[in-house]
Amino acid sequence: MTDADSLAGTRFTVVIPLHNKGPHVLRAVHSVLEQSHPAFEIIVIDDASEDGGPEQVLALGDRRIQLIARDTPGPGGYAARNAGIAAAAGDWIAFLDADDKWEPDHLAQMAAQTNADIGCVFTAHRILPDGRIFPTERQAEMLANRDLSADDVIAAWLASRRCPLWTGAICVRRDVLNDVGPFREKGITRGGDKDMWLRIVAATQSRFCTQPTASFYQDTVNRVSNSAEHTRLPAITETIDKLLDEGRVDAALLRRLKSQEIGLYIRYSLGRKQPVPLHFLHSLRWSAPSDWRYIAMLGASLLFHLRARG
Repeated sequence: MTDADSLAGTRFTVVIPLHNKGPHVLRAVHSVLEQSHPAFEIIVIDDASEDGGPEQVLALGDRRIQLIARDTPGPGGYAARNAGIAAAAGDWIAFLDADDKWEPDHLAQMAAQTNADIGCVFTAHRILPDGRIFPTERQAEMLANRDLSADDVIAAWLASRRCPLWTGAICVRRDVLNDVGPFREKGITRGGDKDMWLRIVAATQSRFCTQPTASFYQDTVNRVSNSAEHTRLPAITETIDKLLDEGRVDAALLRRLKSQEIGLYIRYSLGRKQPVPLHFLHSLRWSAPSDWRYIAMLGASLLFHLRARG
């Protein structure tokens, strides 16, 4: 089999959750239809939209588009993605939110990295409208041109305090998704993506494409991050605890990641002048007593509570 034959045989199912993204959804779907490596199928999950977005998608008339309707919208699109995965017939699942887009060579870039030993491929991506590129340059140097273990990905994650994987820039082999289980649906409104990506990289080898072929728009309507509050520990902390028990991933890296993710939630709450749940403080761990960032957040959180009680 030639390389061209191998790429042609990579069948991507593209999963797009849709909830009241009418002004943006055609941009997203058109970016999939224009791929140089054609998608095998495009599954759009209508999460009880009320703005005509599903009708716009159906009007495109492409035979590869399948629309699944759900009666109740699920926070964060997690339940919608699970429905799309369950209906998928492709060998690889690629995710795209309805308000983002891909460059025409996105699937081709990822197809070039797929093989029987790799279960996850992710690319660099742009944040729009400001044009920043992630993963950061430092992270990209740590990730490029090699097969990646969970330890490799977490080390890069910690290097810039930002998850190097993003929803619109990742594809996963369908059998790997079946093994790790679905996105968490209950009890969370955000953070379920990072939890899923950690479970995936802990279960398989990954590859990173340095070319930014996906775009994440921050100026769109109906964004979950504009309304969600952090009242529960990040979902990822449960996965980290499980991985610590299993011993398959470096324990020091996992403990640092847990501290970092709880710290991000604390910083978010303090920035919005929201009370920090006391169980966040109880669960906070830092990698060394000299890690001033977490000590500072702990002190600020305690001060907030003292003032609130006074």
